[in-house]
Amino acid sequence: MDTLSHTVETHYALVRRVLQQMLKQHPVDTGVEMLLSEAQQHFGAVQVALWTVDPDTQHVVLVNAVPVSVASDYVSADTLKERVLRATEEDQPHFARMDDCFVALLPFTLEATPCRYAVTVLSREPFSECAREALEVWFALLRVEVERLQAQAHLQRANQHNDRRLREVTALYEIGQAMESGDLQALLDMITRKAAEVMEAQACSLMLLDEDEHSLVIHSSYGLPETIIEQVRVPWGEGIAGRVAASGEAMLITDPRTDPRLAGDNVPYRENISASICVPLRDRDGVVIGVINIHRRKPAPIFTEQDLRLFSVFAMQAASAIRNARLYQELTRRLHELSVLSQLSAVVNSSLELEQILQQTADGIVETVRFDRCAIFLLDESGKLVMPRALRGYHPDTLGKTPVRVADGIIGNVVRSGELVVIHDAQHSTQPARGFGRMLGTNSFLVAPILARNRVIGVVVADNKPSKRPIDQANIQLLTTFINQAGMAIENARLYHNLDSRYHELHNLWEYTRNLLSSIGVGVMSIDRDEIVLTWNEAAERITTVPQSTALGNRLEQLMDHFFLPEEEKNLLLEIIRHPFKTGTRYSRFKCALHPYQRGEMYFNFESSPLRSTDGFVQGVVFVFEDITHEVRMEAEVQRVSQLAAVGQLASTIAHEMRNPLSSIRASAQHLRSEYSSIPELCEFLDIIISEVDAMNEKTTEFLRFARPVEPVFQDVDLADLLRATVQFMQTYIDEQQVQVEVDTPDSLVVKADPNQLKEALRNLIINAVQAMSAGGTLYVGASPASANSVDIIVRDTGEGIPAEDLERIFEPFYTTKTSGTGLGLAIVQKIVESHSGAIHVQSQVGVGTEMRINLPVHPVVRHVQRAGARTRDNLRNSVPDL
Repeated sequence: MDTLSHTVETHYALVRRVLQQMLKQHPVDTGVEMLLSEAQQHFGAVQVALWTVDPDTQHVVLVNAVPVSVASDYVSADTLKERVLRATEEDQPHFARMDDCFVALLPFTLEATPCRYAVTVLSREPFSECAREALEVWFALLRVEVERLQAQAHLQRANQHNDRRLREVTALYEIGQAMESGDLQALLDMITRKAAEVMEAQACSLMLLDEDEHSLVIHSSYGLPETIIEQVRVPWGEGIAGRVAASGEAMLITDPRTDPRLAGDNVPYRENISASICVPLRDRDGVVIGVINIHRRKPAPIFTEQDLRLFSVFAMQAASAIRNARLYQELTRRLHELSVLSQLSAVVNSSLELEQILQQTADGIVETVRFDRCAIFLLDESGKLVMPRALRGYHPDTLGKTPVRVADGIIGNVVRSGELVVIHDAQHSTQPARGFGRMLGTNSFLVAPILARNRVIGVVVADNKPSKRPIDQANIQLLTTFINQAGMAIENARLYHNLDSRYHELHNLWEYTRNLLSSIGVGVMSIDRDEIVLTWNEAAERITTVPQSTALGNRLEQLMDHFFLPEEEKNLLLEIIRHPFKTGTRYSRFKCALHPYQRGEMYFNFESSPLRSTDGFVQGVVFVFEDITHEVRMEAEVQRVSQLAAVGQLASTIAHEMRNPLSSIRASAQHLRSEYSSIPELCEFLDIIISEVDAMNEKTTEFLRFARPVEPVFQDVDLADLLRATVQFMQTYIDEQQVQVEVDTPDSLVVKADPNQLKEALRNLIINAVQAMSAGGTLYVGASPASANSVDIIVRDTGEGIPAEDLERIFEPFYTTKTSGTGLGLAIVQKIVESHSGAIHVQSQVGVGTEMRINLPVHPVVRHVQRAGARTRDNLRNSVPDL
């Protein structure tokens, strides 16, 4: 117990000593060494050491040890490092025997660093439990001291970094402020001044590369005499600045005489300079644009490598600022140029008049691009001559009268090559530049091509003779850009003029074609390969009643739906139209009958022709159609009239041939009756003969009335009175057939007509209507206005009706469905109506009844009917009604 108590007290004394040492003010690195030394003495250890494991390489590194080295007799160094690495990976305390000693491995980590640490205690004796406890307390104190060491080191580095960054940020902020002014020289002056301040130098110079001279020139300085600034121009690769610029490597120089890097260069040595640094200025692409030098004068301390690194960082930031300032300056200049070009382009592109564009271009070259004189030449249509079109400052006798051949002179060379020519010394140039300069009276001029779509369309000649200003690159670039813009405007104006001419030609052709299509009486339709309707003239619209707005752009089959044709007729029409697509040949069809819905039968002539492209390909169809319904009906009417004329002539002949024998027979029968009146039986037969002869004579008279119509005698006829009188005259006949009659007329409806002929026509219609109602019925007779210039007379019955197959023939002479009669009644009615310039229409339905409607003009055209006795040829011709 006494020994154990002594050991605990001893360990407690160790901890107390360590704490007292830690509370004293001392450097942290000595505190760690003190803790290691106390442990080595207290535990009688062979060695106490602090290790760390590099997180990147996983190498075990010795931080501190007491004593520093251990004889390999006790333990192998490699074996010890392996145990340290394993213990840090497992992060667990480890007590073990190694070779001829015992080792305590105590690993730990710190939050502020990724490194892993471990403490090793090597002892010849094993560690008791009490010793282990004391060791753990000591280990905790060591860990605290290591944390203090890391914190202090981190704080020192942070302070150093912050001081440096503060100076750099302050300098860069002020440099940035100088950049905002847009003044490059002010920025350079700021950089040299701030460089001297940051680096605590007494002199600084900033040199930039002159690419034309391939040398370095001082653009800004601080603390240097003006005489040195004006004289210094360092060739590239020579001297300190030239070598730094050429190599791109910074130099820290204390004595140029002994510096091996400057061997061979006669670099001046100045006694008052303690040290110098020369650093290259690189842009973002790594290209050296210059150098910056700083100098410390004695007795200031010399520069260190840390100063070199710091100044290199500053130079990098300064180079970036210079580059940005140059870009800003260049962008400002380009913005100004673009603004100028925008204004000029807006002016020249505001018009499509070629002459106005040329004059505005010349004004822009003189007033905005700022050339004193200019002349604009344009190629003619032949491409062999360049014609002067606009002058500013030049006398017309110099450039404004004579065209220039493309094969001659400097203008011709520029036209042929398309290359800009700038002459700065015409007197010492070769021909033709020398002669052209002498003609212009100037030693400096340029000739620039005007380009449009990569083709030379003209040239611009310009110089500054009056002001004697040099022709600089900025003016050349601005002029080139502007005339290229103007070239497009000039070319557009030319194209517009040509297009305008072509447009007028095409418009005139289109108007001619449209008028032609509108004027012809046949319908014209064209379609493309997709059967889209492209053309639909006014005649097509009139014939089909389909508006042009509906037809154009529509598909052919959809257009057909507007014709309302039966399906088989629609397919026939489509086949006719599509025929050229299938065969490539023209197709015609004549007198084709179609039956559109509610329009009756119509007749057409059709012709479809292929529409070919220049290579012969059928790209569409032109379809021409003509409505010949009227002509077909006219032909039928002419044929009918011819037949009527022939029938009338025959009837007239028969009537003449029959009248004389009938008269003789009647006279003879009358004579015999008077002679033999006493014989009743004979008188009865003679009365029959006389009655039949009278009937035959009546039919002969009807034939004559049909064959030789009497010319109507027109007078004012009140239709109400005429209809009532006619019905009243036939009332007995109507009543006998048990037919009810209804008369419907307005109070006053007056027309120009022959009343006797109208009564005859009405009597025939009433007789036919009454005969159609054998079982009785209702007869309607009426009149009403049909329009402002015509009236309708209607006779309607409720009889048996007329079959559809008989409707077309009821007006034919001698055609009748009755068992008795001549079949001339309706033919005579039609003749009477036609002689009044009217028309008769019939509607009938079997089992329902028939309606006869006579349409008469209020003021008919007076026509003359050929009198009997005229020549047969004239009779036939005049029997055709006027249509």
